[in-house]
Amino acid sequence: MLLTITTNPSIDLVYKTGSFDLGTTNRELEHYQTIGGKGINAARVASILSEDKQAVAATGFLGRENANQIAHDLAQYNVKDEMIRVSGATRFCYTIIDNSGVKTELNELGQSISATKAEELLGQVSRHHNLKGVSINGSLAKDLSDDFYIRLIEQIRINNPDAKIILDTSGAALDSVLSSSAPPDYIKPNNDELGELLGIVVPEEDDAVLHALQQPIFQNIPNILVSMGSQGGIAKLGVDVPQYFKLKISQQKAVNTEGSGDATVGGMLYAVAKGKQGLDVIRYGMAAGMANVLQSKTGFVEKNAFLRFVTSGEAVIAQPIQAIPILGEN
Repeated sequence: MLLTITTNPSIDLVYKTGSFDLGTTNRELEHYQTIGGKGINAARVASILSEDKQAVAATGFLGRENANQIAHDLAQYNVKDEMIRVSGATRFCYTIIDNSGVKTELNELGQSISATKAEELLGQVSRHHNLKGVSINGSLAKDLSDDFYIRLIEQIRINNPDAKIILDTSGAALDSVLSSSAPPDYIKPNNDELGELLGIVVPEEDDAVLHALQQPIFQNIPNILVSMGSQGGIAKLGVDVPQYFKLKISQQKAVNTEGSGDATVGGMLYAVAKGKQGLDVIRYGMAAGMANVLQSKTGFVEKNAFLRFVTSGEAVIAQPIQAIPILGEN
């Protein structure tokens, strides 16, 4: 069984415009609505790739007022609905994309989560005993403490010590986990999120990302993927004697890049369910992310495209790279 956890899901509205100017009236060219939330997207992709129906479950919190929209999407893709209902409505997130590709986002905060509901989620997670992989996805819901993801990881480990945990978040929630004694097995920050953690600017350049990954805050994380979009990515594998890899991907004619990171997590979950480890898990994830960009729908893949990328020797190429000497080290 695979499980995704999304404490702050969303319904996403995307508007495409010829131009977008502040302080004046703008008109859309087209718009569409998708069911969002990073874990919802990851669950959908993992389920599409899985051979068994109901091999994937999704939990977290849904506002009752519009829960049926997300519940319908989960059912459509054979994802077991374990979402906890709370009062109010699930938040909306708005994206405006102009004809030059510039994207503007406005995300609602989402519903406040009570201590009682937080404990209910922890209790629900504790009832799982056969998890192969778990992803903890996205921002923390309002009023959850920064250490809530630590508590989730600790709860998962009690009954599922061999489950692989993928953490896909940023900011204080990620910083809290990295500073704890409860590390996940995989994280996938981008260069901006690396910079936020380190308090510096990390350009989307190989040497800059590699230097960032060598900082002590990342030492105890066994597997790290830093996605760099069409440039591929950089991976760190191992704790005591880490190895680093440059990941090159074949170029695709992108239809829609939205949700590719979530699809990557879905592919990684599928990989751990198949018994894959380390670099293979990352390769599967990147193949799913590539398959997502071929689709107009956010957080969606065609399995045949994914399999084509996974089996191709050229779609995702991992090349070992040397660590950069850190000033002050002997």
